[in-house]
Amino acid sequence: MARKMLKAGQLRNKVTVQANTDSRDAFGGVVNSWATRFSAFASINPTSGNERLGSDKITAERSYEIVMRVNPSLPVSPQHRISWDSRLFDIQSVSNFEEKGHFLKIDAIEREV
Repeated sequence: MARKMLKAGQLRNKVTVQANTDSRDAFGGVVNSWATRFSAFASINPTSGNERLGSDKITAERSYEIVMRVNPSLPVSPQHRISWDSRLFDIQSVSNFEEKGHFLKIDAIEREV
């Protein structure tokens, strides 16, 4: 099944790719935080959702497909996360969208904040 070609106008959501970093606080302790690697425009589309019961509460989990242009000098991997409009997405996988080397297809799960 052929997919429609992605158009630049579909990349209308400005997202931030973040990397997990460790730094030291004033007392020498390790502080874990997320630092911005770069920002890019992307398309964000929901793919599925479900709910789970755990620890006496229902947790909703929503999956998304995020597509952005490839930047060879700034690779994206599951060790990163995506921030968009005060929402956070944990990256599950990254692949070459349509196998052409122009766009990344990122499968991600929205984290409840």
